[in-house]
Amino acid sequence: LYIDDTIEATFTAYKKQTKSYNVFNVGSDESITVNELAEIVSNSLNLKPKFKYTSNEIKGWKGDVSLMLLDSSKIKQLGWTPKTNINEAIRKIVLNIK
Repeated sequence: LYIDDTIEATFTAYKKQTKSYNVFNVGSDESITVNELAEIVSNSLNLKPKFKYTSNEIKGWKGDVSLMLLDSSKIKQLGWTPKTNINEAIRKIVLNIK
């Protein structure tokens, strides 16, 4: 999730919540594999690395969470949705770090 979307979600929850204390999951409805993430980062930096897998599966590393998808429907009921898709968010982050 891109930081601008995270900040907007925080302000939305603060301004629109009806309870004095409330908990919201903030996330995207999109998912991405470790390979896709590595490819986006590599392409953004104009790199052509060879990936080496340290586990028996091509999903990441030993102990990696293969899929995490938060239910952010509660905060979406307040009118918030992420504006930056996952691919663009990764590219923006990489280019800002460069």
